[in-house]
Amino acid sequence: MRRVTSSVSLESLRRHIPSRLAGLKVPPKYRDPANPTNVWSGRGRSPRWFAEALRAGLAAEAMLIRDAHEEPSDPEGGPDGVVGPDGR
Repeated sequence: MRRVTSSVSLESLRRHIPSRLAGLKVPPKYRDPANPTNVWSGRGRSPRWFAEALRAGLAAEAMLIRDAHEEPSDPEGGPDGVVGPDGR
């Protein structure tokens, strides 16, 4: 049996294997208040509309897309965000 040698090391091959997460779509995290079709996942370089909004004084938290599963931030609600029949 003939032995094949190569100048490519196993370590150099491992460096070029993409991550299992590479290329996966993630849901958007931020929305442009001026143009709701502009969204950004929060990954990678920030888009121009996001940087311009920050320079204009808008906080990043103000552009967050609120998930329907998040607890409401109602200060009148109880610890779970639910207001009871007596208003507490």
